Amino acid sequence: MTIGEFLYVPGDLGQASTLGVPRVKRDEPLTFWNADAAQNVYHTVTACAYPCNGSTGIDYPVADFGYGRADIGTGELVFDSSELGVSTFFGPARGQLPPENFGPTWTVDAVSFQMVPADYGLEAGQTYTYFCRVHPFMRGAFTVE
Repeated sequence: MTIGEFLYVPGDLGQASTLGVPRVKRDEPLTFWNADAAQNVYHTVTACAYPCNGSTGIDYPVADFGYGRADIGTGELVFDSSELGVSTFFGPARGQLPPENFGPTWTVDAVSFQMVPADYGLEAGQTYTYFCRVHPFMRGAFTVE
């Protein structure tokens, strides 16, 4: 999935009624790429309580260290990418330094987050929602199959 122009594509909740919610395999890697990193913009992929559709502001969604719930409210889960991105002023997020001779801009580890839903205890048939802790108006979802 791509994070670009302050949208999660596919999967952005603002486009879900038109494009639907993407389905991902429970035992296969799911990768989020921050395409906005080229503009020095950081993003996160942080679980939030389903349906993650409250109004934006300082009270919702709560940056609760990645705790969220499945769409049927069963059990807590944890997934949080931490910040994804690079900046000429702050450097790469997540403490990732570029390899020697790679250039000062970014590394794959600094701008992407990969997870296998099964490794995080995500169940098939459930829809999981997430948001960006840096830009809480950004919301997304995926369904595990």
